[in-house]
Amino acid sequence: MSEARAQGRWVAVRGGRATDVIAEPGGTKQRLQVLIGGVGYRWQRDASFGLIASDELSQLDWPPGVEVADLGYGAIYVAQDMADAQPPFDRVILLTGIARGRKLGQIYRTRWEDGALDPDDLVARIREAGAGVVDPDHLLVIAQHFGALPDDVVVIELEPVDVTGGEDLSPEAAGCLQEAIELARREAFAPRRREYAPSEYGVTTVRPAPFSDRPRETRA
Repeated sequence: MSEARAQGRWVAVRGGRATDVIAEPGGTKQRLQVLIGGVGYRWQRDASFGLIASDELSQLDWPPGVEVADLGYGAIYVAQDMADAQPPFDRVILLTGIARGRKLGQIYRTRWEDGALDPDDLVARIREAGAGVVDPDHLLVIAQHFGALPDDVVVIELEPVDVTGGEDLSPEAAGCLQEAIELARREAFAPRRREYAPSEYGVTTVRPAPFSDRPRETRA
């Protein structure tokens, strides 16, 4: 089953082969509305990591309430689509490949925390997003500005090895793909945020970084 969102870009896919059905931990019923989204560009090797991961995740059979989407389009439109979602999302899980000066070919995860937005920083991000730049930080800041983010936002990132043009992931990134998929699956079925402390769950909390900077992260 597929569902086209408001801007005609967001296509959520649910369903798949019977052998791909995901068992919910402990047999508990999934009560949260969860969005799992890949962010990035196509045909740019490791910079496409989030989209390739979301493609793989979309082939799995998820319970009602979980949507998997390609969010590799303008952050303003994505934020509007997220804000318009009914029922609203309780949790957003983003997957992406982005260079932040960390060890190459490794998976990192963070928990996004709302913070005060600098007006100039916001304008610069909106301008770039409007020009077609796809960037997970732009999406997070702009979506926060529009009130589109739930309290529970997790970002799963690959530190890319090769972002030249091409369809295939680098060997290092390909070796991380299953880890990212399992992390996303685990996050989708994690307890509600109020039921655990971030330090116990192994996720570093971060606030929006300036346009010229990036949030610091801890290895997953």
